[in-house]
Amino acid sequence: PYKVGHAYDCNKVWNYHPKMTNSLVTCCTADTMFLGTEAGGVDAALVSCTIVSNSMKALFTAFHDETHPLRLINTAFVGNVNQSGKPMDIIFQTASVTVGGMTMANCLYGTTSVDSLSDYADNGAPIYQLGKDGIASSPRFNEKGEYPYEPRCSSPLVGRGVLMDWMTDAYDVRGDIADGKYRRLRDGKVDIGCYQIVPLPGFMLRLK
Repeated sequence: PYKVGHAYDCNKVWNYHPKMTNSLVTCCTADTMFLGTEAGGVDAALVSCTIVSNSMKALFTAFHDETHPLRLINTAFVGNVNQSGKPMDIIFQTASVTVGGMTMANCLYGTTSVDSLSDYADNGAPIYQLGKDGIASSPRFNEKGEYPYEPRCSSPLVGRGVLMDWMTDAYDVRGDIADGKYRRLRDGKVDIGCYQIVPLPGFMLRLK
């Protein structure tokens, strides 16, 4: 089942939650394979998640094909490293995911272990890479306070997500804890990742 609105800081998250929505995965240090291998043979998805500041051998280790696809939607992969400490946000285990076995839509990443992710775009959906095609070189997180991975107003995450039906009455990873302050949609727009920006009082946010 989908797991909604969680924060994880452990190894092999995907062993237990092959479908995650509105979730933060951070501070994982995996000696073996990050997100595990037990998701093989099932559909898997990351939707509106933030995968940040993890150290891993591989991000995707279960084999996925067109029969059991892996879907990545509205998800940010930033600030991750491989086991040697080299920046690497999306790391594929050799032959773990085939073209057709994974689709990406409205995701943002910095670095990857493959030459290009364009072949994985879902029907021409945008895939954003930091520092390329006019995208900022940094995710521009808040980096302080209780929610350091909330995007700032200048973040390339803001307003670049794709709208989905479940978002109409939904909240971001923080949930309904502040009189509707953390709703998943703002002015009909959705941000990439598990946080929706909350502009400061008196600040006008214009989304193109």
